[in-house]
Amino acid sequence: MMKRLILLVILVVSLSAMAQRSQTIQWRIEDMHCDHCAHKVMTALTQDKGVNDVDINIERRVATVTYDASKTTPEKIKSQLNGTRYVPTTYSTNDVISREKAYLISDMHCANCARRISNALEQIAGVDSMDFDVSKHTFSVKYDANKTSRDIIRTTITQLGYTPVTYYDQDFVAYLYFILPEGSVSEDIAEKVMEIEGVADANISMKNNSLAITYDTTEITDGKLIEELKSRDIKVEIPKPHECQEK
Repeated sequence: MMKRLILLVILVVSLSAMAQRSQTIQWRIEDMHCDHCAHKVMTALTQDKGVNDVDINIERRVATVTYDASKTTPEKIKSQLNGTRYVPTTYSTNDVISREKAYLISDMHCANCARRISNALEQIAGVDSMDFDVSKHTFSVKYDANKTSRDIIRTTITQLGYTPVTYYDQDFVAYLYFILPEGSVSEDIAEKVMEIEGVADANISMKNNSLAITYDTTEITDGKLIEELKSRDIKVEIPKPHECQEK
């Protein structure tokens, strides 16, 4: 009994010591814009043997580093980025991190549709302003990434019955919009479409039975894309002319 008690005390003390050694620090790295940047930052920071884990939030451009305080220090970890364009600065959850996201929403057909979307997004803390062009089916949102995220914004629009995908103002980017047959809609369809080479973004609306796709025409044609959908047993239909219910 005494042996077990001693072992338990040793275990508790050891865990307590480990907890004291394990520290976390966060930095903003404004020039970290993409997955490639994040990989470079993570690779550099983990060169410090005292670093246990690095978590990157690209949207906020924040790196969260967990390290062993008995083996390294924040200054030593930060020095791993010396000579790169990735400069760590202090981060606070009170910072205003301004971001903007543009969507193409093929099933946003009129100003009433846009107002319906705007009214829903206005309820989200952190959403700053919105702009839309119904003729181009585009909708852009400015927001504070420390209070909300593009995933929350997109999910909110999708749950209204629309099908937003990322909008790119580039000639080689194209869009396709389909209706999915009744009974064939599942949440994993977008994931399957994203596996197709050349696809930049995909989204489905469970309410609207719709699939929207953004793709790079230098990598795949619309005909090839449709073939790839069929090969994945994703049945699609061209939508009929729309009569907007929001009018």
